[in-house]
Amino acid sequence: GDRYTQNRYALAASYLFTGINERLNLSVNGRGEIVNHQSFLLPGLNASYDVNSWLQFRANVQRSYRVPTLNELYYNPGGNPNLRPEKGWSQDAGYTISIRRGWILQHSLSAYNRIIDDWILWLGGAIWTPHNIASVHSRGLETENKFQYKLHNVTLHLGVNATYTLATTITSYLPGDGSIDKQIPYTPLYNGQANIGFAWKRLYLNYNHTYTGLRYITSDESFSIPSYTTGNLQLMYSLPVSDNRLQFTAQCGNLWNEQYQVVNARPMPGINWLAGMAFTFNK
Repeated sequence: GDRYTQNRYALAASYLFTGINERLNLSVNGRGEIVNHQSFLLPGLNASYDVNSWLQFRANVQRSYRVPTLNELYYNPGGNPNLRPEKGWSQDAGYTISIRRGWILQHSLSAYNRIIDDWILWLGGAIWTPHNIASVHSRGLETENKFQYKLHNVTLHLGVNATYTLATTITSYLPGDGSIDKQIPYTPLYNGQANIGFAWKRLYLNYNHTYTGLRYITSDESFSIPSYTTGNLQLMYSLPVSDNRLQFTAQCGNLWNEQYQVVNARPMPGINWLAGMAFTFNK
């Protein structure tokens, strides 16, 4: 078959300013790239402020530019050699709380905003093909939360992450396609996951529960696939062998045998099992 190459060269630089008793950090950065015959400059600004030992605020502004991958351009079948690069600006701001008191509590919340021209999105039926959406406005909230507590030689952990994403079409290359102000396909408004488990000596056990919200599969929101949840269980045991390590792993996927689809009309497996073993050599 045909062979394609993508030559990429990059040069990056940044400057960090620290002030107010080393609590304030300001960073200006720039990255220049040349991909084949395309060149672009990506400036950015980062800021963070430590209010005290457990609270930090942060903000970021960044220019973005993404050249289509070889897979997106030439995958057979389905590649689109006429794809244009994604380009735009992104901003985010948030805070992080981290408390250590014989236990560990971490919480972060971020709000983000992105306006991207020529957003690349894969769509299709039997054959999927990437397309450019003229302009997309993506904004939302993300939160990560973790709690860890050690009791004697048992470490308990609990984590909850959640995301709200509103990603809508601003302008379209296909007038009258009904996509304006509609959620882009396969992007749920809500998703999240929770983890709970423990580590005891060489044994590690974790239960993971995920939620993925309803997703539209057409640009005009006329068809959708329902939300779903999955449960996954993982067990690991590490055994030292001289200076090396032998690790056994057992996993149960889709523990509750949920019937769901990640891609329309392509059902995912029910309850499934996986076992493995890894040997790590240490020099």
